Amino acid sequence: PFVMMSLFVGSMGGAASGILASSGKSEGLAAKFPFGPFLALGGAVTAIVGPELMTWYFGLVGLT
Repeated sequence: PFVMMSLFVGSMGGAASGILASSGKSEGLAAKFPFGPFLALGGAVTAIVGPELMTWYFGLVGLT
């Protein structure tokens, strides 16, 4: 379950960063970003606060 959480957190971080970066540059949606650093960040966040994050998210969506 923590692998999926790492992927989810990395994807959300990459999406948020891409939206913010593409709105400010003249390149717009043509800008390219490496995805690996966001996956590494998602893995680090999951390793540090994974169980707490999972408990919070499951409570948010009503699965607990």
